[in-house]
Amino acid sequence: MKRCFVAAMLVIVLCMAVNATHQAIVPDGNVHLNDELVDNTAREYPLLLYKNITYFPLTYYDCRYLGLVTEWSDSTKTLSVYKDDKITGAYRDYNGEIINEKMNSVEICSFNIFVNGKKIENQKEEYPFITFRGVTYFPLTWHFAVEEFGWSYNYDAKGGLVINSTNRTMERLALPELRKNNPSTATDGKYYYYTGTDNRVLRVPVDDFSKTEVVHTLEYTYYPDTTPVDFAYSDGNLYMSYRVGGATMGTSYRYKINPDGTLEKSDEGTHYTSGVGFNGYVIDGDGFTVERFNSGRVGTTAVYYKHDGTEEHIEIKKDGIIFGEYKDVSMNLNQDGQLVGGNDDGNVWFNDPQVLGKAIYLTGYEENGNKNSDLYRVDVTTGNVEKILENVAVFHTFYGWDNDKRAMSEMVLYERQSNNVNTLYRYSYLSKMMYYITGFVPRMRLASGDNNLVVVLDDGKNTSLYCFDGYGTGSLETKVFESNKGFEFYVDNGLVIGTSYYSDDIKSVFLSDYWNFIKTSELPTNICVGGNAVVMTIPNEDNTDSFVVRMGLE
Repeated sequence: MKRCFVAAMLVIVLCMAVNATHQAIVPDGNVHLNDELVDNTAREYPLLLYKNITYFPLTYYDCRYLGLVTEWSDSTKTLSVYKDDKITGAYRDYNGEIINEKMNSVEICSFNIFVNGKKIENQKEEYPFITFRGVTYFPLTWHFAVEEFGWSYNYDAKGGLVINSTNRTMERLALPELRKNNPSTATDGKYYYYTGTDNRVLRVPVDDFSKTEVVHTLEYTYYPDTTPVDFAYSDGNLYMSYRVGGATMGTSYRYKINPDGTLEKSDEGTHYTSGVGFNGYVIDGDGFTVERFNSGRVGTTAVYYKHDGTEEHIEIKKDGIIFGEYKDVSMNLNQDGQLVGGNDDGNVWFNDPQVLGKAIYLTGYEENGNKNSDLYRVDVTTGNVEKILENVAVFHTFYGWDNDKRAMSEMVLYERQSNNVNTLYRYSYLSKMMYYITGFVPRMRLASGDNNLVVVLDDGKNTSLYCFDGYGTGSLETKVFESNKGFEFYVDNGLVIGTSYYSDDIKSVFLSDYWNFIKTSELPTNICVGGNAVVMTIPNEDNTDSFVVRMGLE
């Protein structure tokens, strides 16, 4: 399975090279790539020595790890390699089960090759591109390594070959006693906190992995080392939460982790937990919690909030209104105006609430009506349920400056549909003013980081991620990412994190503002932002185990 996976991802197959074979050597000596020691002993795609020049394999992961992107056109038999400082990925050792022979047969490539848009006349090159085990290799000459790819590149007899790229890199963390099943990790800049073996939560100093401490043992779970644990670093505080048991009869545990490693029970924070069941969630607010479960007290459409320190679940309700969903009447209705279906085959979609201060924002629609959903604001102090905007589908809340009132206000970015054309607006709860931002085609999803508005636009064929520098008319706009496979994102501690689950190449985007973003070839889980870094879990290509990496944001 691993060989099939790698073959599908590699740039070139061996049959494309038709020239006579030549001999290359698997070299001895140390090789470091961005501080990772390469072991050629059993590496499936080792570095090679050909014509007394070191050759580097253009595998999928090796390239992304060093800031390179490769593309292959089967119709024109063309390989394109180019530098991209925005791309990154985790290091893979490609360790195989067979010890490499010293001497190996390679072939000189006969297909078209472009490097940074410039064609390589490979048959005329003193050090041509070659293939070995179905992978294209390029020579680590000064021209390619330094002039084309911008790597720092040096060799000495003691240290061996050292290569460092200019892209942002992921550091693989060898955390002691890290559990293998879906581990999760967080950092506050001083410690790594993570799920260890035997249902323990451990911490270790970022600069000394020998000083492991147990900060918590999970409450009883039937299957050891399987309970999902969520971390969040918010406003200088680290939070941890997990759930034991089912959606309705289980118990949620939430803690604030103090700097000394002690825990205190807490419902505070802004951490979003979605692992309690399909279309269920727990959203922590300032002194209260918003919940909906797969089944339970009233039904699947009921949304509740609960004040900290109490057990009373208060249902958000208004006569005739279904909350927690948005509705688009332009899609999939039968002749009498009744719904044909829901979700993908109908005109009603689940829409998670958002919490801002002491308010809950959520969409709702008339159960017996034939109109689009509206946006409601719930004051958890008074219990008042107020409709504030009509014809709202997707939305995002944040604190922003109200220029009319000269004060900070609760703000809403929202999508409104008119004549099948979606438009984006900003609304201030303080002044009750609406501001037109821009028009798009459906369907949009919204988020914002510290300094920017992020919009995902889906025109039915392609999904694109756009960024706006600010929130008003005339904002600077740029397209960051486009995929024909779909794209989702969320905001964690001011960083917009996007994932494209079906993309063949770019799978994640980390965005702090519209000019400062990172694309990865990984599909990470359990992402946590803290201490000027992102820590995340990455599955192995065969999905057997997972490992943890850190990526700096400085």
